[in-house]
Amino acid sequence: MPQMEFPDHIAHTPVYVVPYFAHDPGKPNDTDAQFITVGWSQWDDDEPAAKVVRHSGQRWSRQSEELPLGRLIDLTILAAMAFGEGSSFTRVEKGVFENQKEVIDVAHGSKRDRAALDAMLKSDATLKRRFRELFRVLKSIDDSGGLR
Repeated sequence: MPQMEFPDHIAHTPVYVVPYFAHDPGKPNDTDAQFITVGWSQWDDDEPAAKVVRHSGQRWSRQSEELPLGRLIDLTILAAMAFGEGSSFTRVEKGVFENQKEVIDVAHGSKRDRAALDAMLKSDATLKRRFRELFRVLKSIDDSGGLR
């Protein structure tokens, strides 16, 4: 399925739209993810949200995900911590998440699942590249004074 035109009937109100079909790290040029957007939530006009707009090959998918930006950032922080710390990732120090006044002990699945995930995370060249690019972008924002 090739890159499609953005659907104008979805409830999410995009402000920034990126054609994503050729760029999905998991399946470039072979994905149902057609666009990624940042805009206004379909549930709350005052809530900024990110959305992955998906197409099944037959129709626009109701499985398209929309996340408030704060949750998206928190998920990215969690993924980065899991990637960076691996099996030594057992706690989230206080202050990492909004209103987090105490250390959070991280719950883990089975040791086998954790070991398999750790191995996959450490060997995934795509994740390494994506985290490097995220670091570069965050550093450039910080260097320009945008994060102060």
